[in-house]
Amino acid sequence: MSSPELDLSQPSDVLEYLAATPFSSSRVEILSGGNANFIFRLFLNDPAVVGAPTAVLKHAKPWSRSNSSFALAIGRQEIEAFALQRMRPLLDESTPDSIVTVPKVFLHDSNAHIIIMEDAGENSEPLKALLRRTSLPAGNLGHLCTDLGRFLATIHNRGSTDSLLMEKVNQNTQMRGITSWITYDRLLPILRGEGQYNNLFSPSLVGPDGLSEADLERMQALCSQRSAEIHSAQDVFTMGDFWTGNIICRVDAQAGAVDKALVVDWEVTKPGVPFLDFGQLAAELHTITHFHPERSAEIAAGLSAYGKAYTAAREATVDETFVAGAASHVGAHMAVITPTVDGASMGMWCGYESPWLAGLWVNRDFVG
Repeated sequence: MSSPELDLSQPSDVLEYLAATPFSSSRVEILSGGNANFIFRLFLNDPAVVGAPTAVLKHAKPWSRSNSSFALAIGRQEIEAFALQRMRPLLDESTPDSIVTVPKVFLHDSNAHIIIMEDAGENSEPLKALLRRTSLPAGNLGHLCTDLGRFLATIHNRGSTDSLLMEKVNQNTQMRGITSWITYDRLLPILRGEGQYNNLFSPSLVGPDGLSEADLERMQALCSQRSAEIHSAQDVFTMGDFWTGNIICRVDAQAGAVDKALVVDWEVTKPGVPFLDFGQLAAELHTITHFHPERSAEIAAGLSAYGKAYTAAREATVDETFVAGAASHVGAHMAVITPTVDGASMGMWCGYESPWLAGLWVNRDFVG
């Protein structure tokens, strides 16, 4: 049966698709996480094909997995596969000692809209889940965050000089709109509690004890500026969705330490604004400390290592514009993403930190 006759969102059809390929598998396992695609772990009949017992299969449809009425350009997967194939050898050459990289691509089937790629391992988990579950051994988060900073600087440096890569990702026009909408187009409606965001924050962030109309006007100006920058950026290759949920960690069973991390989900990659990549991960790491204050020192050390490593490895100057932009993105991300993704209970604590949410707070320790 040819792939167009199969529904590759279904495990049974995935097994049938794989049967006639080198990646035939005894079973497939649905992986959670992400909203856009259908992701499976393959338990390979012949591990020698990829040098490991498992691989990951990602299937795209022209709509979002979580909302079939939300259309997504199917070409996003071709862009993701191309980016991964360009970035892996570049990273192997530039940072061969790093524990952070991108997965190898073993197959891209543009007709079936499938990527088969390297798996971090059957017991791997996203960094977000790992940090919510446990602390890491002494120094391990600092090591990981150092390599994450080096990784981000390397893709910003080297990816931006790859003309074929930049030409390809510049075709990812829909993702510019999504990047703008997900944070900056929603910031003011969320802070004001408009429409579907009514009562998200309790108490309200706007009023005598919170944000003033003048504050909101300044934030609206910033949002308009950021949106324009996102839509017009041409010079820097960016990952586009650099957060703890897209960093898949393999943990050594004996030491309990992360010894490898794969950065996944590159379908938002595009020429972009580099401090948005940097600030997104910083915001997600900082958020952990509000729910696990006992890990504040560990996370603070990790953030410091991340910022210093990025600054040291970045070929372009990390200047006042970058620092202020990253800081304001931390605030915007925590205002918009944290309460709307993880529930209104998170919004309640955000109400006590309106300077963060206004994007007015600048923690220069994040950038060395």
